[in-house]
Amino acid sequence: MEDEIKQANPMLHRYLFKVTTFSKLLAMILFITLPFLGFYLGMQYQQELTVNPPVILEVQKTVTPIPTTIPNPTSCNTDNDCQNGAKCLGVGPILVNQPVHKECVQKGQITPL
Repeated sequence: MEDEIKQANPMLHRYLFKVTTFSKLLAMILFITLPFLGFYLGMQYQQELTVNPPVILEVQKTVTPIPTTIPNPTSCNTDNDCQNGAKCLGVGPILVNQPVHKECVQKGQITPL
């Protein structure tokens, strides 16, 4: 096809296919700006397509525990300090250089840590 244009109009062929400074600058400007322009237009188009979903708030019911009354245990040093056959046991965390806290505990009773 290039040969046909060259034979039909040699002046037009020279005008269309000659590399000039202007054609180089135009190609460089288009090579740099067209990707940015396409990115910007794509972002605008995506914003039109994207529909923000409605915000759904879920209400969660929380159950507040009813505080139970734990009988106040009696402090003790030996089994003789306890009543009704209870044992004197160390309860709570064991800390270095701290005295062990002892309480009277009945058989089957849960001891707090």
